[in-house]
Amino acid sequence: MKINLSKINFDERQILILRGIDDAPIGILEHAFDLTGTYSYNEISTIEFSYPSQVNGVPTPCYNQICGTMNVELLGIGVFKLYNPKETTDGIRTILKCEARSLECELAHKTVILSEDTYCLYNPVAKENTICGMFIDDTGWKIGTVDSDLIGRYRTFEVNDNWYNFIKDTVQEKYGCIWEFDTNTRTANLRSIEDTPSIQPVYISTKNLAKEIEIEE
Repeated sequence: MKINLSKINFDERQILILRGIDDAPIGILEHAFDLTGTYSYNEISTIEFSYPSQVNGVPTPCYNQICGTMNVELLGIGVFKLYNPKETTDGIRTILKCEARSLECELAHKTVILSEDTYCLYNPVAKENTICGMFIDDTGWKIGTVDSDLIGRYRTFEVNDNWYNFIKDTVQEKYGCIWEFDTNTRTANLRSIEDTPSIQPVYISTKNLAKEIEIEE
């Protein structure tokens, strides 16, 4: 997941926006709390948060629309796909426990099958039969910037897998590249592995949303 943590002030309250599967904004999840995140440059990032059904006896906006088919945008960071939100109750209040994974996780639901052959990674003049061209056609994502030394690079292999595993297990290794997934625009940028630093996952707790809010039902 492409993210610049240096430009984010985690001392400020973070904004969560519920989005539909068409990416249209539905509403702000202003009553979310216990928001935490695990962010990684070259792995799927995750966030977790809780959302109450009511605050001071008033139903919270969007509560009944939060489900596994929706996306959430963490403003300034990226877009995440909700995964099986679970409703819990202690007999006094009802809360949704939500986990979401960075949007590139949806590529695991797109199949790619290629017979053994030699394939070009990227050619800006003739994209159709390249790995990047097939990626665009099959997934609906876009290709952004590509490092110049990756253009016209060929490798031989066969595959029967999903696009996420294919990129992680075969493409990055065979072609010597890193795919940066910009979840805000559904764009993949390709960087030469020689120019890419080794970046480990970063664990962040958003403290001002982790504080419990008062809820009366």
